[in-house]
Amino acid sequence: MTGSISPWITGGSALGYLAVLFFIAYWAEDQARHSKWLGRQLKTSPLIYTLSIAVYCTSWTFFGAVGTAAKNGLEFVAIYLGPSVVFFGWLFFVRKLARISRAERITSIADFLSSRFGKSQSIGALVTIVALIATTPYIALQLKAVSQSIEVISSASAPQLQSQQADQATSDTIDASSVFALGSVDVALLVAIVIGLFTLLFGTRHLNANERHTGIVAAIAFESVVKLIAFVAVGVFVVWGLNGSPGSLLDAMATRPDLERVFTLEEAQYSRWMTLLIVSAIAAICLPRQFQVTVVENEHGDHLRAASWMFPLYLFVLCLFVVPIAWTGLATLPAGSDPDMFVLTLPLANGNNGLALLAFIGGFSSATSMMIIASIVLALMLCNHIIIPVLIGFGFLDSGGSEAQLARSVLNVRRLGILVVLGLGYAYLRLTDETAALASIGLISFVGAAQFLPAIVMGVFWRNASGPAAFWAILLGTVIWAYTLLLPAIERSGVPLGLVGTDLGLLAPQGLLGQSHWDPLAHALFFSLSVNSIVLVLISLLVRPKAIESEQASRFVDVFSTGAGAPNPSTARTAPITALRDLSMRFLGKRKTRQLFERQLGGVDYQQDNLTLSASQTNSLLGQVEASLSANLGAASARVIINRLAQAQPISADEAIQILDEAQQLAAYSARLELQRKELAKTADDLAAANQQLTLIDQSKDEFLRQVSHELRTPLTSVRSFAEIMESDPDLPPERRARFLSIIRIETQRLTRMLEGILIQRRGEITHAPASRKLFDPAQVLDQCHSLVEAAIIEHGIDLDLSHSGETAQVFGNADRLQQAILNLVTNAIKFADGQAPRVQVHSSLSDGNWVLTIHDNGPGFGDQDPFDTNVPNSAGRWLGAGVGLRVTRDIVAEFSGQLKLWDDKGAWVQLSIPARG
Repeated sequence: MTGSISPWITGGSALGYLAVLFFIAYWAEDQARHSKWLGRQLKTSPLIYTLSIAVYCTSWTFFGAVGTAAKNGLEFVAIYLGPSVVFFGWLFFVRKLARISRAERITSIADFLSSRFGKSQSIGALVTIVALIATTPYIALQLKAVSQSIEVISSASAPQLQSQQADQATSDTIDASSVFALGSVDVALLVAIVIGLFTLLFGTRHLNANERHTGIVAAIAFESVVKLIAFVAVGVFVVWGLNGSPGSLLDAMATRPDLERVFTLEEAQYSRWMTLLIVSAIAAICLPRQFQVTVVENEHGDHLRAASWMFPLYLFVLCLFVVPIAWTGLATLPAGSDPDMFVLTLPLANGNNGLALLAFIGGFSSATSMMIIASIVLALMLCNHIIIPVLIGFGFLDSGGSEAQLARSVLNVRRLGILVVLGLGYAYLRLTDETAALASIGLISFVGAAQFLPAIVMGVFWRNASGPAAFWAILLGTVIWAYTLLLPAIERSGVPLGLVGTDLGLLAPQGLLGQSHWDPLAHALFFSLSVNSIVLVLISLLVRPKAIESEQASRFVDVFSTGAGAPNPSTARTAPITALRDLSMRFLGKRKTRQLFERQLGGVDYQQDNLTLSASQTNSLLGQVEASLSANLGAASARVIINRLAQAQPISADEAIQILDEAQQLAAYSARLELQRKELAKTADDLAAANQQLTLIDQSKDEFLRQVSHELRTPLTSVRSFAEIMESDPDLPPERRARFLSIIRIETQRLTRMLEGILIQRRGEITHAPASRKLFDPAQVLDQCHSLVEAAIIEHGIDLDLSHSGETAQVFGNADRLQQAILNLVTNAIKFADGQAPRVQVHSSLSDGNWVLTIHDNGPGFGDQDPFDTNVPNSAGRWLGAGVGLRVTRDIVAEFSGQLKLWDDKGAWVQLSIPARG
């Protein structure tokens, strides 16, 4: 079943929809001015801001994405993915653009580049012309899309409409042979007029171009919701209404291999797909309308953080139903049906006129939102960078007329600009007879806008980028874009230019330097941006920026550290205060003028006829007025007006360089202060960590010194004891004296080795120096220890019983370290042995591959105290140490991969166990 909708219903719905937009825009403007809470919500809502960015999705996206999928499969995904990449990966760049825009009161992309490169009028005019050339055909495309959709939805045979050039058209193709008038009504002209009236009413209500267009933004956000709902509704109808379910749809797709191109991407398309991804990412920033809503209309940095996920999510939802709609249209509609109109013809073919009307409103919304924003932005650029400078040049704005008259004149110029922009779009539509000129006009516009990217990127990150370099880079890049992409498309529309089909050798428009095998889009993008970027870099390296360019560079590059800077220091400007006051009143109004002057003069009556100011006050006031004028007329025009009023007094070259250097040094100093603040914070953290480390080292050193003193005390005690015995007993037998002397010599040698080990430790370390390790008999070490404690046994009257199991074994390690451990254990047992008959038992044996040494004394035992960490008194009340010996012993045993066990059972028991080799 097929159907159609009356042209009167279709036209009435479109007009009704525009009436709703009028109401939303009027209501939002009114609330922004009179309702403090709701007005703030409208201005600060991240959702409204994000939805306004969705003006990126025009009728080309709404209708053409399905057409692209039907012809080229998943190629359309790149158009959606590019902006998502920007908001995911380039968010820091977008945030910097927005910050600069707020600080410098930027009004458009032309004003941005003009202001960055010395407030250049020539750059502003060039960017305006390029933007107008790139966008005008795109506006024509929107008018054509609306006209075609009205023709389709109002035709009884809508589903059978043929696309005469379906085999060669791309995603933005609309049937060129369609009639753009219903009866005697020219639909395209009517749409242009209505959109023009709406834009005139709500796009030029205020002189301050930097003021946020709350009503327009709210209306655009509403349109983004409408087109999303409309497209999703058609998608749901196709998937569930026509195919039953997503599973059924997938099953049906599997049975039609002839249509698998809809959901695939051929290898030959990969390079074009990457080109589309890159160019759409660039367009998300560089299209004048996108720059306007994303950068100029941004009031809060947090909005971009929200948009970084909400806008890609919006695009993702739109993507979901493109392939199902395209496949179902190819599978069910008559052969030759225009795939760009599947969104409309599928509901019509199945008798769902209500859904078709909703889809029409969605496409109509997509077209009107783009035309509204584009006409406002281009009209503003035309006014500020071409018309106003011409009027200033002829003296029309120098004198005469009140503030209201001047504001009315400027606003009328902008209104005229809106009509010119829409008129050019309509004229382009009428002059184009073939589809070829509009076939790829969306992408052609994208590449044209991409010529602004090198200047924008280098302008905000490279302070040496100069104005002449930016001008010639944009100009030459635009010439190559027009030669390789725009003019061939125009020639295919029937305008004989002698480019297509002519053998131009290496200069062929779509085969420069012999690269004719490239995709035309990739070819144009590569050569235009390459020349653009190279020229920008080379001329910047050869031509030194002017003083004002260097000043503006600092303000843009260092915007996060310095913000908005002071007026240009390269000239000392003076002006009659009364003339400056009158000029400010004419352009800014009495209230704004009073605020500026009173803030500068500190409450002095600014209306005095004989008011005089110092040179610095005058120069500063000129800068403040110029900055305020920039929000109305653009930076370049504002500077021209102020300079015509002021008697500019050039200073010497040396003084200019000195002043400029001071200004740059001040900006650099601010940046350095911020860097130093961060470095100081990091240093403070490092110092805190170092202090904590030093505290640990200090504690470790104390522990180390206690260990060293304990280790040295043991051999020194043996030496002292044997020396006292020999001194007190002159009748000591010669053999015992010789043995005692041998022990003293051995202990002094061990002391020497211990001291050498301490001395060779690295500075700051508290660990023991590496000791020599080898196999040795632990039983021999135990016997040596018994000899060394003989003096202590005699002194304390200890009964020491030493025994071996008789089995021999070898252990691997340092013999001195094991001797030290055994001595610590045995001397502790001797010290703590108590009672009338103090006794110590020492026994060594082999058990399960380990050499085991057991020491038992009949002392008080360990009790409840921790023997490793506490002072432990014996029964006589003597303090015998702080547990250092046992801790050292435990560490030594660990070096041998052994274990140390301690327990109480009628005295203290200690067991040392280390791996042995039989």
